[in-house]
Amino acid sequence: MRMLGLFFIGLCLFNGCSTRPNASTGRSGITTTMPAATSQVGVSSITTAIPEKAVDLTGLPSVTVIIEDNSFSERIIVVSPGTVITWVNEGRNTHNVTPGAKNLEPGWFPPLNEDLLFPQGSATLTFDELGAYPYYCTFHGTATRGQTGQVIVRNS
Repeated sequence: MRMLGLFFIGLCLFNGCSTRPNASTGRSGITTTMPAATSQVGVSSITTAIPEKAVDLTGLPSVTVIIEDNSFSERIIVVSPGTVITWVNEGRNTHNVTPGAKNLEPGWFPPLNEDLLFPQGSATLTFDELGAYPYYCTFHGTATRGQTGQVIVRNS
């Protein structure tokens, strides 16, 4: 398990992460290309159940998730690999987007911290690999209750 963790860290360092201005808003944000947790361990495909309340946005090159006070709108989205997802805080409170999965487990992604998601702030991630990526705001929920959301990446 330790070797697998070191492999993930090395892959992340190889792929790199960068901070750059958000092209649509001019605000700073994080743009990250997610490494393939499944292909790193030799799994060729993922089967993820799609909840009834999920909004299918597959095929779109970019998607915006609005953060309102104590909620994400749309809460569960289905996107294609490579979709650029931007969270925009339109509420009065500061928020964050914290992965529901633990560091380097399937479904993990770099958290989007409150210094980016202050009122009117935004942050961006790109999910390239198939899978389910649950998240929540630590100020207004837990991994299973309150202000939660999920990105599901699947082929169109």
